Amino acid sequence: MAHKLTTLYHTLLDIMSYLGRALLVAIALLIALDVLFSNLLNQSIPWVLEVTEYSLVFLTFLGAAWLLRDDGHIKFDLVLQYLPGRAQYLFRIISSLIGFFVSLVITFFGSVITIEMYHKAAYTDAILQVPRFILLFIIPIGFLFITIEFLRNMVTLLTEKKGTRGGT
Repeated sequence: MAHKLTTLYHTLLDIMSYLGRALLVAIALLIALDVLFSNLLNQSIPWVLEVTEYSLVFLTFLGAAWLLRDDGHIKFDLVLQYLPGRAQYLFRIISSLIGFFVSLVITFFGSVITIEMYHKAAYTDAILQVPRFILLFIIPIGFLFITIEFLRNMVTLLTEKKGTRGGT
Protein backbone atom coordinates (compact mmCIF):
# COMPACT_ATOMS: atom_id res chain seq x y z
CA MET A 1 0.00 0.00 0.00
CA ALA A 2 2.80 2.44 0.90
CA HIS A 3 4.53 1.70 -2.41
CA LYS A 4 1.32 2.50 -4.32
CA LEU A 5 0.91 5.79 -2.46
CA THR A 6 4.53 6.72 -3.15
CA THR A 7 4.08 5.89 -6.83
CA LEU A 8 0.87 7.95 -6.97
CA TYR A 9 2.59 10.85 -5.22
CA HIS A 10 5.56 10.78 -7.63
CA THR A 11 3.17 10.55 -10.59
CA LEU A 12 1.26 13.60 -9.37
CA LEU A 13 4.51 15.56 -8.99
CA ASP A 14 5.57 14.53 -12.49
CA ILE A 15 2.20 15.57 -13.95
CA MET A 16 2.42 18.91 -12.17
CA SER A 17 5.93 19.46 -13.56
CA TYR A 18 4.77 18.62 -17.10
CA LEU A 19 1.88 21.08 -16.73
CA GLY A 20 4.38 23.70 -15.57
CA ARG A 21 6.57 23.03 -18.58
CA ALA A 22 3.56 23.31 -20.90
CA LEU A 23 2.72 26.64 -19.29
CA LEU A 24 6.26 27.86 -19.89
CA VAL A 25 5.97 26.99 -23.59
CA ALA A 26 2.54 28.66 -23.75
CA ILE A 27 3.95 31.81 -22.13
CA ALA A 28 6.80 31.94 -24.65
CA LEU A 29 4.39 31.46 -27.55
CA LEU A 30 1.98 34.12 -26.26
CA ILE A 31 4.77 36.65 -25.82
CA ALA A 32 6.14 35.87 -29.29
CA LEU A 33 2.67 36.23 -30.77
CA ASP A 34 2.14 39.53 -28.96
CA VAL A 35 5.48 40.88 -30.22
CA LEU A 36 4.62 39.73 -33.73
CA PHE A 37 1.21 41.44 -33.62
CA SER A 38 2.76 44.57 -32.16
CA ASN A 39 5.46 44.81 -34.84
CA LEU A 40 3.42 43.76 -37.87
CA LEU A 41 -0.02 45.16 -37.05
CA ASN A 42 0.87 47.92 -34.57
CA GLN A 43 -1.62 46.29 -32.24
CA SER A 44 -0.69 44.22 -29.21
CA ILE A 45 -2.93 41.59 -27.66
CA PRO A 46 -4.30 43.27 -24.52
CA TRP A 47 -4.73 40.18 -22.33
CA VAL A 48 -1.33 38.56 -22.98
CA LEU A 49 0.47 40.31 -20.13
CA GLU A 50 -2.29 39.42 -17.68
CA VAL A 51 -2.38 35.75 -18.73
CA THR A 52 1.41 35.60 -18.57
CA GLU A 53 1.44 37.00 -15.02
CA TYR A 54 -1.15 34.48 -13.84
CA SER A 55 0.63 31.65 -15.62
CA LEU A 56 3.92 32.46 -13.89
CA VAL A 57 2.25 31.91 -10.51
CA PHE A 58 0.90 28.56 -11.65
CA LEU A 59 4.23 27.62 -13.21
CA THR A 60 6.03 28.31 -9.93
CA PHE A 61 3.73 26.25 -7.73
CA LEU A 62 3.30 23.41 -10.19
CA GLY A 63 7.05 22.78 -10.30
CA ALA A 64 8.30 23.68 -6.82
CA ALA A 65 7.69 20.33 -5.07
CA TRP A 66 9.03 18.40 -8.06
CA LEU A 67 12.18 20.49 -7.94
CA LEU A 68 12.52 19.90 -4.20
CA ARG A 69 12.08 16.15 -4.70
CA ASP A 70 14.82 16.11 -7.30
CA ASP A 71 17.09 18.22 -5.07
CA GLY A 72 17.13 21.05 -7.60
CA HIS A 73 16.63 23.98 -5.25
CA ILE A 74 19.41 26.32 -4.24
CA LYS A 75 21.38 24.90 -1.33
CA PHE A 76 24.20 26.03 0.89
CA ASP A 77 26.65 23.57 -0.65
CA LEU A 78 29.47 26.09 -0.57
CA VAL A 79 29.12 26.41 3.20
CA LEU A 80 28.05 22.81 3.87
CA GLN A 81 31.06 21.22 2.21
CA TYR A 82 33.35 22.71 4.86
CA LEU A 83 31.29 21.47 7.80
CA PRO A 84 31.90 18.10 9.46
CA GLY A 85 29.48 15.30 8.55
CA ARG A 86 27.44 15.57 11.75
CA ALA A 87 26.99 19.35 11.31
CA GLN A 88 25.92 18.83 7.67
CA TYR A 89 23.39 16.26 8.82
CA LEU A 90 22.00 18.56 11.52
CA PHE A 91 21.85 21.48 9.08
CA ARG A 92 19.83 19.38 6.61
CA ILE A 93 17.45 18.22 9.34
CA ILE A 94 16.94 21.76 10.65
CA SER A 95 16.44 23.24 7.18
CA SER A 96 13.91 20.52 6.32
CA LEU A 97 12.12 21.11 9.63
CA ILE A 98 11.94 24.86 9.05
CA GLY A 99 10.80 24.30 5.45
CA PHE A 100 8.14 21.87 6.65
CA PHE A 101 6.64 24.26 9.20
CA VAL A 102 6.79 27.33 6.95
CA SER A 103 5.18 25.37 4.11
CA LEU A 104 2.52 24.00 6.46
CA VAL A 105 1.61 27.52 7.61
CA ILE A 106 1.46 28.85 4.05
CA THR A 107 -0.67 25.84 3.01
CA PHE A 108 -3.12 26.54 5.84
CA PHE A 109 -3.42 30.29 5.34
CA GLY A 110 -3.38 29.97 1.56
CA SER A 111 -6.34 27.60 1.84
CA VAL A 112 -8.18 29.97 4.18
CA ILE A 113 -7.67 32.94 1.85
CA THR A 114 -8.61 30.93 -1.26
CA ILE A 115 -11.86 29.79 0.38
CA GLU A 116 -12.53 33.34 1.55
CA MET A 117 -12.09 34.67 -1.99
CA TYR A 118 -14.45 31.99 -3.26
CA HIS A 119 -17.15 32.93 -0.74
CA LYS A 120 -16.70 36.66 -1.42
CA ALA A 121 -16.93 36.01 -5.17
CA ALA A 122 -14.00 38.42 -5.61
CA TYR A 123 -12.75 39.12 -9.11
CA THR A 124 -9.56 40.71 -10.42
CA ASP A 125 -9.68 44.35 -11.49
CA ALA A 126 -8.13 43.72 -14.88
CA ILE A 127 -9.03 43.02 -18.48
CA LEU A 128 -10.13 39.40 -17.99
CA GLN A 129 -11.81 39.77 -14.56
CA VAL A 130 -10.95 36.29 -13.32
CA PRO A 131 -12.33 35.02 -10.00
CA ARG A 132 -9.51 35.48 -7.49
CA PHE A 133 -9.88 32.01 -5.98
CA ILE A 134 -8.94 30.49 -9.36
CA LEU A 135 -5.66 32.40 -9.27
CA LEU A 136 -5.00 31.54 -5.62
CA PHE A 137 -5.92 27.86 -5.33
CA ILE A 138 -2.60 26.72 -6.81
CA ILE A 139 -0.68 28.26 -3.90
CA PRO A 140 -2.03 25.99 -1.13
CA ILE A 141 -1.95 23.00 -3.47
CA GLY A 142 1.67 23.68 -4.42
CA PHE A 143 2.66 24.27 -0.79
CA LEU A 144 0.86 21.11 0.31
CA PHE A 145 3.14 19.12 -1.96
CA ILE A 146 6.15 21.13 -0.77
CA THR A 147 5.15 20.36 2.83
CA ILE A 148 4.93 16.66 2.03
CA GLU A 149 8.31 16.79 0.32
CA PHE A 150 10.00 18.45 3.30
CA LEU A 151 8.45 15.80 5.56
CA ARG A 152 9.73 13.06 3.25
CA ASN A 153 13.20 14.65 3.33
CA MET A 154 13.20 14.64 7.13
CA VAL A 155 12.03 11.04 7.34
CA THR A 156 14.67 9.98 4.81
CA LEU A 157 17.42 11.79 6.70
CA LEU A 158 16.34 10.33 10.03
CA THR A 159 15.99 6.76 8.76
CA GLU A 160 19.29 6.88 6.85
CA LYS A 161 21.11 8.09 9.96
CA LYS A 162 19.54 5.34 12.08
CA GLY A 163 20.59 2.76 9.50
CA THR A 164 24.12 4.15 9.53
CA ARG A 165 24.31 4.09 13.32
CA GLY A 166 23.01 0.55 13.46
CA GLY A 167 25.71 -0.60 11.06
CA THR A 168 28.63 0.91 13.00
